[in-house]
Amino acid sequence: MAEAALQPWSEAQFRATLAAMQSALPEAEFEWAEGREKWAMFLGEDEVVAILHVDTPLALVHQDLLNPLQGLGIVLAPFPNWGLPSYRIDYADAVRLLPDWNWEPDMKDHPIRVAMPMDLYLNTV
Repeated sequence: MAEAALQPWSEAQFRATLAAMQSALPEAEFEWAEGREKWAMFLGEDEVVAILHVDTPLALVHQDLLNPLQGLGIVLAPFPNWGLPSYRIDYADAVRLLPDWNWEPDMKDHPIRVAMPMDLYLNTV
């Protein structure tokens, strides 16, 4: 899987990503996912708006975060070597790619995209 090729976030990269999300969605709250040491979340008023993998620069983000993250040099990545057909992934893909995440059934109705920094994406294809 491509995940093994990914390098860890730099602290500056991780902090810049969090700052961009907080600026774009100031009402969202960041927290470490309980019982899931490798994951961090942004929670909106009644939904998860972003899930970040702590060890690798992988984030599943709500569509509202795409432009703010692109402005940081984080771009959409289709992960072709993971067998994803397009930039957009659906609930089943998310569960397949991230099986250890406790997916909520209501996330089936939310747009999910895969985003990561461009330089790290280029190393996976």
